[in-house]
Amino acid sequence: MEQVGEVFNQFLQVVQPQSVGDIFIYVIFFLSLFALFPMPDGNDTAQYLLFGTMLLCILDLLRGDGSNFPIAGADDTGFFTFMIHILMFVFLFITAGVVRSNTKQKAGAVIPLAVLTALIAVMYAVASFFAPDAIYAAF
Repeated sequence: MEQVGEVFNQFLQVVQPQSVGDIFIYVIFFLSLFALFPMPDGNDTAQYLLFGTMLLCILDLLRGDGSNFPIAGADDTGFFTFMIHILMFVFLFITAGVVRSNTKQKAGAVIPLAVLTALIAVMYAVASFFAPDAIYAAF
């Protein structure tokens, strides 16, 4: 039982946010996940876009400082990082536009949640572009 606690503590050390940018990423990831729950059936494109946003969040967390990521431009101000941030909010705005209600289910909370998440992603993209030292500085 002690080994399980030790593994759990190691897991918590790995996933704890290290910077303001990590907090932005976690908020975007979980709001995207929560937008999937009230999604009406038959909105495959919107679901794929939300999954893509969550994948981009994971890539951004894995990217870190760019030293161990095998793609050029993966540092804090690189082109790859810039494209990840741009695609996050573009996917979310497109999601808000393509969600459709069907006869049994209404789109309800999906559209406002996708727009809210997109606005947070825009703030993250702009802040990481103009003030990367403040966004990626460790606590």
